[in-house]
Amino acid sequence: MADLQVILDQHQRSLHFIMTRKDWIKSQLDKCDICDGLSKDGVRTWLKNVRAAIDRVKPGQNVHTDIHDLISRKAKSDLYEAYEEFMNGQPNRDQVRCQAALDHLQTSFLGPDEIEYLKDAFRAIRQKP
Repeated sequence: MADLQVILDQHQRSLHFIMTRKDWIKSQLDKCDICDGLSKDGVRTWLKNVRAAIDRVKPGQNVHTDIHDLISRKAKSDLYEAYEEFMNGQPNRDQVRCQAALDHLQTSFLGPDEIEYLKDAFRAIRQKP
């Protein structure tokens, strides 16, 4: 009888986890706009929002699975195709870290000099009186 109780407790915890993950995904979909990759400013904003979602993943959840799910739902057109091409080119799609996918999309759509661009933009803002 004690074994049955353990199984029921594990099932309840699993069900609670699934429901909270589902709620988390839904809340993140509201916080992150859809992006098609056609505008550099749009891609910058989208990347910023997706990266911010990484910090909002609840402890105990799989960060990479959740963020890949978010990317799949919010990337459209060229951005989605580039994401899928990158993921399909990996030896094991399930083990790709979300940061690697985001870094690839940043380089592909914003160019390799994006960090320098952002530093220059920051310097320009700081120098304004």
